[in-house]
Amino acid sequence: MRCSLTNSYYLIRLMRSTKPRDIETIKNVGFLFPNQKTSGTHINVTGAGILKNAPNPKNAKLFLTFLTEADTQKMFAYGNNEWPAVKGLKTENQILDNLSDFKKDELNIEAIGSKQFTAQKIADQVGWQ
Repeated sequence: MRCSLTNSYYLIRLMRSTKPRDIETIKNVGFLFPNQKTSGTHINVTGAGILKNAPNPKNAKLFLTFLTEADTQKMFAYGNNEWPAVKGLKTENQILDNLSDFKKDELNIEAIGSKQFTAQKIADQVGWQ
């Protein structure tokens, strides 16, 4: 048996594929969401913001609003196989929706961000590349 870690969107891409090789491959793949009895599974986040010196902050705000609209989130979910940022939103990606019922890690992203400098220092000290 082999074990690997992957981002869920790669797994879902394989599950949605119509290529014969992918269909055969996925038949031999099992998966689980770790830490379901404790902290839950980590979910990668995609962030966006407006720089304080942005040349056009009004349009930047309009763009961020567009990115968080339900239809746009559905488009990302369908095209990228990523869970929407809008909680509880049903997408048009049936596999993604079917896999959505798992315990997600609720760790506050700001708590993670406050540790970034220390984490980078440790990575540098041990030569992580």
